Amino acid sequence: RLMLEKLVKARKEAIRWEIVGAANAAFSDHIAMLNRRLGRSYMPAIAKDFQGVIKGKKTIASLHDAVDTELARAKIEANAVADGISINLNSLRDLAKDHAFLFADAAQLVLKANDDLVALIKVRIAEHAAAETRRIEADRERIRAEETAKLERERLEQERKLASPAPVVAAPAVPSAPATKASQ
Repeated sequence: RLMLEKLVKARKEAIRWEIVGAANAAFSDHIAMLNRRLGRSYMPAIAKDFQGVIKGKKTIASLHDAVDTELARAKIEANAVADGISINLNSLRDLAKDHAFLFADAAQLVLKANDDLVALIKVRIAEHAAAETRRIEADRERIRAEETAKLERERLEQERKLASPAPVVAAPAVPSAPATKASQ
């Protein structure tokens, strides 16, 4: 009798694990399908509690019903998240098509609310444009300074040429006194 009770208990536990395992596999397949639809692995972890919903359930039918209900709820939540990500990806593609390099963190950005994402896109693009304008202006200023310095050097060179006296003819060399042995 004790052996039979242990076998029944083990079989009940095995059935619970089979039901939960099947639900986890179905949910993983659903997430994989959503990621394929999005074109990349953007889906975050979606909360699901298959173990929690089967606690206290006695019959196989109630186990299946509880797990199926939780699976449906998790799939609906995952679909809603995927739809939001899809909208954000479209916003990112439309607004930042020429500035994709500014959004290397797109995997995190697509999880934001769309209004926040659109505002962030506009701010990053505006900051980039301002930085480019500052860089171009700095380059122009540097070139102006180099040109001014070059013109100043040329002017100084011209002034030096004009101010320098006529070439001096070297005077004949005067023989110097013979060196003494002490100075050698």
